[in-house]
Amino acid sequence: RVEMKFAILLSAASVAIFNFLPVYLGAAAESLNLTADKVGVLASVELVPIALAAALGPLWITRFNWRKLAGFSIAIMVLGNLICTTVESYSALIWVRAPTAFFGNGIGYALALSILSESEKPDRIFGIAIIVQVLVGALGLFFLPYLTPDLGLAAPSLFIIATALVGLPFLSQCPEQSAKLSTISSDGSKPYPLYLPLLGLAIHAVWYINVGSFWAFVERIGDTAGLASTEI
Repeated sequence: RVEMKFAILLSAASVAIFNFLPVYLGAAAESLNLTADKVGVLASVELVPIALAAALGPLWITRFNWRKLAGFSIAIMVLGNLICTTVESYSALIWVRAPTAFFGNGIGYALALSILSESEKPDRIFGIAIIVQVLVGALGLFFLPYLTPDLGLAAPSLFIIATALVGLPFLSQCPEQSAKLSTISSDGSKPYPLYLPLLGLAIHAVWYINVGSFWAFVERIGDTAGLASTEI
């Protein structure tokens, strides 16, 4: 189904910044001469808005047209990253990245997962989405270190723009709303206990806190150890 292909591409574009976060933060650190604490703040500015947009998903996911939301998130990702190619200060980068992460990556990723969950075989389609996400991240990790010495922050920014635009031709196939709006039966009972999704979110939060705290500084650790960015 074409809408599933679109959702997979949207998910890959939305989560790309996390998958090559070390390269992005390294480029920012070198271009703007950032200290370790500022690199940590920048990583938080990238990830916290995405998590916040997803957490607030139940408040907006059923209220807006999905196709318009998808177009909006792609537009924000493109515009925000385009601006980042010209940013020359840390404070300006923070002000640009925070709304880009929330309205672009965050809304885009939450929406993509919602569309994927509509599949008749969600386990299979989620598996394919993860494969594509990892492939996009791997491409970024491999090629960007060769580009950042000359292009700086423009390299990862342009890469994200490219990944976002790949799915644009399929935007017209994005569903306008969920085909499964009603998750509560006519008698008011819920299909599963509320604690199950909350437990899942808590587990994911702990996992991302653990991995993210190390992942964000991988490039900086390697740089301190004297490794070239291409080796890292």
